[in-house]
Amino acid sequence: MRRQLALVMVATTALVVLSLLIPLAKAVSTIPRDRAISEAQLTSQSLVQAIGAVKDKERLRLLVEQTSDLNSRTVSVLMPDGSTVGPAFSSSPAVARARSGMALNAHISGGVEVLTPAVLESGTAVVRVAVPDDALRRGVRTAWAVLAGLGLLLVLLAVAVADRLARSIVKPITALISTTRSLEQGDLTARVTVAGPPEVREVGATLNLLADRIGELLVSEREAVADLSHRLRTPITALRLDAEGLTIPSEAQRITSDVDELTKAVDHLIRTARQPMQTGVSSCDLIAVVRERTAFWRALADEQLRNLRVGVPDGALWVGLSSDALGAALDALIGNVFAHTHDGIPFSVMAQVLRDRAVVRVDDSGLGLGRDSDIRGVSGSGSTGLGISIVRSTMEAANGTLLLGRSPSGGACAVIELPLIRPR
Repeated sequence: MRRQLALVMVATTALVVLSLLIPLAKAVSTIPRDRAISEAQLTSQSLVQAIGAVKDKERLRLLVEQTSDLNSRTVSVLMPDGSTVGPAFSSSPAVARARSGMALNAHISGGVEVLTPAVLESGTAVVRVAVPDDALRRGVRTAWAVLAGLGLLLVLLAVAVADRLARSIVKPITALISTTRSLEQGDLTARVTVAGPPEVREVGATLNLLADRIGELLVSEREAVADLSHRLRTPITALRLDAEGLTIPSEAQRITSDVDELTKAVDHLIRTARQPMQTGVSSCDLIAVVRERTAFWRALADEQLRNLRVGVPDGALWVGLSSDALGAALDALIGNVFAHTHDGIPFSVMAQVLRDRAVVRVDDSGLGLGRDSDIRGVSGSGSTGLGISIVRSTMEAANGTLLLGRSPSGGACAVIELPLIRPR
C-alpha cells in the first residue's frame, strides 16, 4: 500500500508541477530575448541621436566603434549614399523598409538585426545593431535547470509526505495482520494496539473484542467440560458398585472391566477437551519418536507373543509437530492394534519419505476394519473411536493427513503423513 500511495502522489505532483513549469519555462525563455533586443534598440536610438550632430565621417566611424565596444554588439550605419560605416552587411528587404523610415527587427542567420532609420540632411541613414543567438538565449538553460531541480524537489517532498502518510496507515494494518496471525496460531493473549485512521482503529478495537470473546467462550467451554466430568463420574461409580454387587463372579468381572474401559475413555476425552491450545510452531524428529514409542510397546508385544517389526530410515525426519503430540498419535494407532486384535497377531510400524512428506504406516494382520470404520476408524468393534479422531485432528492441525485402509495381510492399516520441515 505504501508503494501504491507513493506512486499516486508522484503522478499527481508531477502533473501539477508540469502544468506550472512548462508555461513558466516558456516564459523564461523569452525574457533574455526581449532584454537583448531592448538593449539593442536603446543602443540604436542613442546612436541615431548622435550621428545627426556628427558631420565628419571619421568621427562617425570612431563613434560607431566605441558604441560597438561598449555594448558588445556589431553596430553599423548605412549612409544615404550607400556607403557603410562599420562592418558591412548585405542589403535586404528589411533594410529597404528601414531606409523608407520604418524601425523594425528582422531575423538573420545567427540572430536578429535591429534596424532604426536616422533622418539626415543628405537623406535617410539606417543604424543596424546585430544581436547574436547567444545573447538571445543567455541564461535560459540555467533557468530551465533551476526549474527542473525545483520540480524534482517538489516531487521528492511529495513522495516523502506520501510515504509518511502511508506509513501511518500501513503500520496499524500490519499490526492487525500480525495479531490476526497470532490468534490463528492459538495465541489468544495477542491484542492489537488501536492506532491509525478512524476506520483502522475501529477494526483494531473490534478484533480485540473478538479475541476477548473467544477467550470467554473457551473458558466457558472448559467449565462445562469440568462440570461434565463430575456428572459422568457419578453414574459410572454407581455402575461400578452395581457390577461389584453381582453374585456371578464372571459377570461381575466382565462388567467391571467394561466400566474400567468406559472410565478410561471418558477420562481421555475430558483430558483432551480441557487441554489448552498450543501456541507457536513445534517440531520434532519423527524417526526418534517412532523408535521411542515402538520400544515402549515392544514389551507388551513380547508378552502377548506378537511379532513387532519396525522399519525406519537412517538420519532424522523433522516434522512440524511436537514430540508429545506425535507420540500420542502413534500410541493411539498402536494401542488400537492391541485393543482390537487377538494375542499373537503380528503388526509392523514403518517410516519412510515420499517426496517431501514423512510417512508412518501401522499394519496388523487382524480381521481388518469394520463396516463403520469410516466413522470410528478402528478395527474390530466396541470402540468409541476417540483415539483415531484425535489422531486425525492432530494430523490436520499440522497440515498432515490420516488414511485408513486394509493391510496387505488383510488386517487394518493406518497411515499418517506429515510435511517435512527444516530442523529448528
